Amino acid sequence: MEYQNWWYLSLLWVSNNIDICPTLEQDITTDYLIIWWGVAWLHAAQQLIKKKCSVTLIEKSICGWGMSGRSGWFLTPDSELGLRQIEETYGAKLAKKIRTYGSDGQQSIVKNITHHDLHCDLRQEDSLLLGLWASWKKAVKTEHTDRKKFWLTSELIDADSLKEHNSWKCYTAGVRYTDCYAINPMQYCQELKQQLIKQWVKCYEFTHVHGLEKHYARTNLWWITFKKAIICAWKAEEDIFPGHAKHTYGIQNYITISEPLHRSQVMEMMPSGDCMCRDTNLVFTYYRLTGDRRIVLWWGTPISSFQPRNIFHAATISWVLSSFKKTFPALSHVEFPHYRSGRIEASKDLMPLIGPSQRFDNHIRVQGAVWLPRAAACGRFATEMMHDEADKELEKVFSYNRAFTYPRMTNNLLLKPFLFGVSNAKAMGMF
Repeated sequence: MEYQNWWYLSLLWVSNNIDICPTLEQDITTDYLIIWWGVAWLHAAQQLIKKKCSVTLIEKSICGWGMSGRSGWFLTPDSELGLRQIEETYGAKLAKKIRTYGSDGQQSIVKNITHHDLHCDLRQEDSLLLGLWASWKKAVKTEHTDRKKFWLTSELIDADSLKEHNSWKCYTAGVRYTDCYAINPMQYCQELKQQLIKQWVKCYEFTHVHGLEKHYARTNLWWITFKKAIICAWKAEEDIFPGHAKHTYGIQNYITISEPLHRSQVMEMMPSGDCMCRDTNLVFTYYRLTGDRRIVLWWGTPISSFQPRNIFHAATISWVLSSFKKTFPALSHVEFPHYRSGRIEASKDLMPLIGPSQRFDNHIRVQGAVWLPRAAACGRFATEMMHDEADKELEKVFSYNRAFTYPRMTNNLLLKPFLFGVSNAKAMGMF
């Protein structure tokens, strides 16, 4: 098993459509500057060019290298927080608006792919939420009830019928629904970037921002003058973005991809056809198929997810793969040649953080957009906030000033992993 990012390697397959952008090599002036990230700032740029303004994108690596390119390919409006958890926190009316916000992000991604004919392994697959052990059976049934309340179609599957959808015997209930997709996120970011360049958006990769002022950004050699900025940074340097890191925590996850499977192996796992599966295991286990029938496995545990230090060795993921193969005997001899670990930037309540910078009122910050559809929606929402066009109720939901169960003053170095772990577990309805 090699520690490497298969997503980067996959870019070689579509290299005719992708060109890496040059590093910034001169002083420039622009109306809007968007710093770092992938899906969020690409969709922000799409909104801004409609206003006939000049837009410049800066990325310290290649477009999509961060959270967007390291996701599990799932493209659904639902993520860690189901309708049940959102409704319990915000009430039915606002929960519907939050869910629609994620759905709009999903639709905008799919529209980009179909309209521009982007090559990123777009696949329409059903989503299957699976209850693990008897204690989660009620939660899965409640999710089905809530979907009906919001006029969303779904099929509730009992334990006896689950074997027709997923062959793992430990699942006690499931909810299956349509209108979900999956993509290769790295390819999507790179191909959408090429479309933006055709619309006169300036993109600079391998360009690191060393300093940021109200109307200026500084690289090692050059200056960027701008009117307004959207900052979608994660793992931000404290001297450039003071106070940025205190709002979120990097949840460690692992992702691996298998060699291609035979159709009989796929049918043994998912007898009723391909679907993207996510279960109620602590913290999560997500898996799905690619277009060439590889299994993408994305997971985290309470022990690994909130470790303050990265765990790079293969022993941890080997243990997970061993358990996964025991669950699905058809995969007993299947190799998972590539794996990698990474961190997903999340807030305490697992909702995005979008709002003006504390330092400069012409800067909008975006943090904690854990899910690809949310990231797309966050990019659009940031531009709406910038022009005072955003929904005021959602502004309060995403505000940096909203209250958390454990306030920010408790975020010292020792307690932060624990408090974020407890807060995230509470948000997901685990207690």
